[in-house]
Amino acid sequence: MSLQVRDVSKAFGDPPVPALEGIDFTVESGTFTAIVGASGCGKSTLLRIVAGMTEPDAGAVTMEGRSPHDLRRGKEVGWMAQRPALLPWRRVRDNVALAQSINHRPERRLPSPDDLLEMVGLGHVAAHYPHQLSGGMQQRVALARTLAIGAPLWLMDEPFAALDELTRETLAEDLLDIWQQVRSTVLWVTHHIPEAVALADHIVLLTPGPGRVAGVVDVDLARPRDPTSAPFQAVVRQARRILRGAQPNRVVA
Repeated sequence: MSLQVRDVSKAFGDPPVPALEGIDFTVESGTFTAIVGASGCGKSTLLRIVAGMTEPDAGAVTMEGRSPHDLRRGKEVGWMAQRPALLPWRRVRDNVALAQSINHRPERRLPSPDDLLEMVGLGHVAAHYPHQLSGGMQQRVALARTLAIGAPLWLMDEPFAALDELTRETLAEDLLDIWQQVRSTVLWVTHHIPEAVALADHIVLLTPGPGRVAGVVDVDLARPRDPTSAPFQAVVRQARRILRGAQPNRVVA
């Protein structure tokens, strides 16, 4: 499912303070695109607009010619945020199963909650409650819940930001393994440039607020990517140069 963001702007408050101005880019079907920028540049606002949770003041978002609201009604958007937001009174298996029951589509053949938990390495804690899990394990449950509805579009708002570096890297590797199996279209928000280079096919760089597209980096590196390698570090430096200069540009890594 390809995604088109066309001249999207958004302001908040009275008098209005612009959060996004003229955002324009395309995410090709089955690709992994990261949105990178400093805190306050409108990354999360942009993701909420794509999800149909917030209306833009100008411009439009379409996916295969359909609006975000059409996609939400069709249960075709998976959402994962910084906090897992698991229901504490439900066991891990039941948290995943709830996502499938709420977003049921009879024509979709979906893995069982137990299969999904195995996929994210948590089959052994299916009967536990969320409070019995570490933060990283809770985010794995949240990932299983995102996968549970078989959505062709995944929107992910810094889902690993609150985790320690080692857990974050491990989860990112596992996420990539799963994504390469199913090839949903992914829009991933982060302020961490190396994470974006490790994960994404394309990186959309936003200026400090109001967010504008400073440039797009195409990451032409084979996976898995070695963050210590010279080509990897070259892409990181290019992204940083674009953000510092905040000039429209397109760089092929």
